[in-house]
Amino acid sequence: MTDELVHRALRHESLRNVENLHLGDVVLSSPANFAARPLTPIALSSCHINLKYASFKQVQPFLQQNVSSLRIIHLEIGYFKDDADVIWFLEYLPANLQQLELVLAATLARSQPLLSEYETIHRPPLASESFSRFSNLRKLTLIGHFLEPRLLEVLSVGSPQLNQLNLFESRWVAPGSSNTTRSATYISGILDPSRAITLLSRLHHVKEVCLGFLPTIGVGRYASLELEMERKGIELDWDVCGDGRYCPFCGEIHS
Repeated sequence: MTDELVHRALRHESLRNVENLHLGDVVLSSPANFAARPLTPIALSSCHINLKYASFKQVQPFLQQNVSSLRIIHLEIGYFKDDADVIWFLEYLPANLQQLELVLAATLARSQPLLSEYETIHRPPLASESFSRFSNLRKLTLIGHFLEPRLLEVLSVGSPQLNQLNLFESRWVAPGSSNTTRSATYISGILDPSRAITLLSRLHHVKEVCLGFLPTIGVGRYASLELEMERKGIELDWDVCGDGRYCPFCGEIHS
């Protein structure tokens, strides 16, 4: 299904009263001229868009001119070029959004990282402050992103109604990241368990949390976090990093 076909359909009178839109596997027929296309006139309440080979900016023509009625958006794209793309997209969305899902279809963060990879930052993290305006957010899903611990602090203050946080296959990095090599103390300080407990405890309505990949190869470091979330009745899920000494061919640990 091409974007030209989609845009013609969205402007047909028979679709003017549609409230829920789901676009799957849309292919851009003319990416260079895509941004010049007008926005859809439909006042949607929920929108699911799958553009695996596009960026955040190329999603704009599928969104409505007036986004005030939008409450749910699920977006699966291939990549974003820079932080400005993401910041622009999040600022375009209404502040009273209730469900936000941003899935990166192709990214380094979606494969299991080695613990040693945390010493080298691959890219800047997602801009945490951009989420501070969503005070009515109930569900946030960020799959395959690079995140900084500041995100939990922003959500604990700005989104008190949040009940589900899904950061599946996302990776945590420290603020002020660069392409320089960091020490082991840098890794251990990325997401401190006690700090995570404090911030998650401020989300009084949260029931489900997936923290993605945490910078450890064992479950021991975050045992206190797991125990506290269990005590509070919060379902917690997370993944460990791989060990660079592990050989996938023979199954042994090499020094």
